[in-house]
Amino acid sequence: MRLQVIYRDRKGHTRRINFNVTKPAFIKHMGIAGMGYAPRLHKFRRVIGMFLHYGDYFRDFSKNKFSEPLIQDPTEKGQFSNLVGKAIADYLSKRINRAFFTVNYEFAMRERRIPLRGYRPDLIAFGKNFRFAIEAKGFSKSYVSNIEMNGYKLQACSGPIPVNFAVASVSYNLYNSVKCKYYDPFIDYRFDEKDEGLLKKISRQYYSGLKEFLNEKYFEIQTEIYRNEEFYVLTPRYKTLISWGTLRCIWKCWFIKWSLILTKKIDKFAKEGITGALAPFEMFEEENVYIDADRIGIKLLYKLK
Repeated sequence: MRLQVIYRDRKGHTRRINFNVTKPAFIKHMGIAGMGYAPRLHKFRRVIGMFLHYGDYFRDFSKNKFSEPLIQDPTEKGQFSNLVGKAIADYLSKRINRAFFTVNYEFAMRERRIPLRGYRPDLIAFGKNFRFAIEAKGFSKSYVSNIEMNGYKLQACSGPIPVNFAVASVSYNLYNSVKCKYYDPFIDYRFDEKDEGLLKKISRQYYSGLKEFLNEKYFEIQTEIYRNEEFYVLTPRYKTLISWGTLRCIWKCWFIKWSLILTKKIDKFAKEGITGALAPFEMFEEENVYIDADRIGIKLLYKLK
């Protein structure tokens, strides 16, 4: 998919950038971006079910747009558009701002024991010694005005967690030719760079959840090297998973064949978490393989159409 982005930087300069987003990249970001919980093996059913449920929306992915099902449910379409908005915001936070870890903003508030009330953005992202908030939207309409963007920027900086800056990422025209306005930022907060507690805590939960997938009963586990780093490549043992009840509906849907890619540093990350000093992984993106800056990826085991 060719993603057309109107990017406004912190100095107010605007330029147009195109990104070629592969299907593995989009699957990874849509499946994990903004997740309000740590990924766990027993929640695997929800992730797979989500892609089966929204499968009709991906028919025209290679044509730079999402498809509208023949029988439309406005509520479902709105939910899908919202997921797309978060996925694109997450992807661009890595590509443009060099973030290496994002999490649902409400999840971060709960970890800080901050009451969930009032306005707040959708995501919080962490980079090398900085962090920022993101307001993410997704719409079918063909245009988003700068007046509307000003409102979304206000919401981006409305949360109670101190950040360096805030970003508004608004994707639109999703069912015709996907576009996004990514405005970064109009505020410049500072937070205590020695405050590593939040990132360490939520990243420990994130990687601990993913570590549960290192289970040879349910996955064939191999090792591959990308950008001179070692990764586990986990391919589902479909018969075992079907007997477990997780992939019963996928037995006839072989186009879903895929592998999960996990950093070999996952034991360390699950035990200690990560800090803002961590050097981000240079995102790896090919036709059938994608590894995000957080060192988690997807490998599709079929030829993309």
